[in-house]
Amino acid sequence: MRLSKELYSDLADLKFGTQVCSSLQLLSMTEPQAEDGYYKRLGEISFSEVAPDEATDHSHCCKPVKVRTKRPRANVFLALPINSRMIHTAARSFHTHVVANNPDLFDVCVPVSLAHLSLQVFNVDEDKHKEVVDAVKKVAADMGDKPIEVSIRGLRSFGTRVVYAGLDNAGRSRVMDLWKLLQAELTSRKIANGGLSDRCYEPHMTLLKTSLAQSPEARERPLDTAAFESLSELEFGVETVSKIQLLSMKTPYAEDGYYHRIAEIPFAETSNGDQETEDHADCCRPLEKPSEQHSPKNLSLRVAAVAISVAVAVCAVIAITLVKKRN
Repeated sequence: MRLSKELYSDLADLKFGTQVCSSLQLLSMTEPQAEDGYYKRLGEISFSEVAPDEATDHSHCCKPVKVRTKRPRANVFLALPINSRMIHTAARSFHTHVVANNPDLFDVCVPVSLAHLSLQVFNVDEDKHKEVVDAVKKVAADMGDKPIEVSIRGLRSFGTRVVYAGLDNAGRSRVMDLWKLLQAELTSRKIANGGLSDRCYEPHMTLLKTSLAQSPEARERPLDTAAFESLSELEFGVETVSKIQLLSMKTPYAEDGYYHRIAEIPFAETSNGDQETEDHADCCRPLEKPSEQHSPKNLSLRVAAVAISVAVAVCAVIAITLVKKRN
């Protein structure tokens, strides 16, 4: 199994301590370990007085590591929907130009119709869906009838497998607060089979994901995330969120191309309902597979083309919206 550097990058400066050595050992690589869990000692030659560390009690620090019980595969998740046509159009423009410059990325583009911000992903029995909804309603009541406004901007990545759009600081802070409330409420009720994930949470809208690739080889092929470093401040648009969704990961997609909605729990009144009634036939239609073509060799030109295209798409949607309001 290959370990990703992201698993330990935050611990690069971790200090382990100092060891005073006083002997040289000859150890076996084939015989069973000794009772203390160390290699079998075939010989030991002291070259100094016994170091004080060697007499320390290691019964706690050297006890076997407990293997975590593997959680069952997730079958539902809680999310905040992204319904803004402006954001959808910008995301589609990003996909279109990325694929035009590199057709191999077609299969790893996350359909725009699935746009959302995940909150919790877990496994739960179907007869406990109501308990999940009750837990979310409890959290929704604590939200204070205030919608969450998030500005989707910038491209970032999780390792070399996922490229996503991030959130502005204010929106990210509120989504993080919501995640913490849900984490605490669901954990206290012990609804999720195997519990909830203890991984660090980062709010995001996924754009590219290698696990969507058709072939095993393509799924293992890393994304060239360096190609998007200059787009760290790319603007996608603003979304006003007022409800939490419980979505299925097993049921086929709905007719609109979105996940099957098990339940929707509002937590605020909003006058931004136009986002859900807007026509998404153009921005959310399936992405066209490009014809075979050679991608430009100049990486900076490809990235610049993507940035310009997304900016133009966002401006176009803003202009259309303003015209409609005037009329």
